[in-house]
Amino acid sequence: MIRNAQTRRRGFSLVELIVVMGILATLAILAVGTYNRLRGGQNEAATESTLSKLNNAMDVRYAQIVNDANRDAAKDNFPTGLREYCNNDPDIARSALVYLNLLKAFPTSHAEATTTFQLVTPAPLKIYQFRPNTVFSAVANAGTAEEQSAACLYIALTSSTDAASGTLDQQTGQTAAGTVFRDAWNRPIAFSRLTYATELNSPPWYRGTGASKDPADPLGKLSGLGGKLNAEFWPNVAGRHWNYTGFPSGGYPGTGANWVMTAISAGPDKTATASVISDPKIFLSYRLRREGQKAGN
Repeated sequence: MIRNAQTRRRGFSLVELIVVMGILATLAILAVGTYNRLRGGQNEAATESTLSKLNNAMDVRYAQIVNDANRDAAKDNFPTGLREYCNNDPDIARSALVYLNLLKAFPTSHAEATTTFQLVTPAPLKIYQFRPNTVFSAVANAGTAEEQSAACLYIALTSSTDAASGTLDQQTGQTAAGTVFRDAWNRPIAFSRLTYATELNSPPWYRGTGASKDPADPLGKLSGLGGKLNAEFWPNVAGRHWNYTGFPSGGYPGTGANWVMTAISAGPDKTATASVISDPKIFLSYRLRREGQKAGN
């Protein structure tokens, strides 16, 4: 029997196959792009959640340090030699004590975590000796500066006994410097005790009509240290900070010295360094203090 040519089954032509393959490839690209966007959004949300919890714990510790300094100042109960170093002015000593206690509770590098230094009053001779908290001796002098700051942050919060620190259950990991909190991209969350950025000196971070003020010295008393401020005090309490290069050069910045403690995520494609604190692509925890604000711009 001869089959009718019109009923013969036709196959796909090469052109048709190419068209179909092109359509399938386009759909695959769109699907992958959608997945990556969803995954990226999930990673950002997870990282912001982690940064927010860390920031809340830091806020609790900061408030405790300030309250302790205010209490000691009210009782004139300063560490040996500090009041004399501060020209016997309790207001200057109170601001100095806040800075020194913040350094002890929140070092950001191996150097800050392990260095003992002295502040010496010329005459009559009085010596205030700063001794770091020995709990930070676990921070190794290894790894990157960011990893060292991350290891310091982990110890600062997990060794604390306050309620906020006790609720932390964030992802952790190991680096050459020690145990660290990690973001959703599995990278260490760095930490800055003195985050100095242009945006912090304007609304909403500062709402005053004049220049912004140092949050650890709201009355501007540190200037009463005179030449000792830039020659000795500031280099010791800030000079070993891992991203201190982000501060204005020349010592204590004085007026306009608004800064905040912040946890820093490098984000999906960045490495957090001192030079990118103002980079809008990295995630800074202090931005989450505003309702609806993102940690990255």
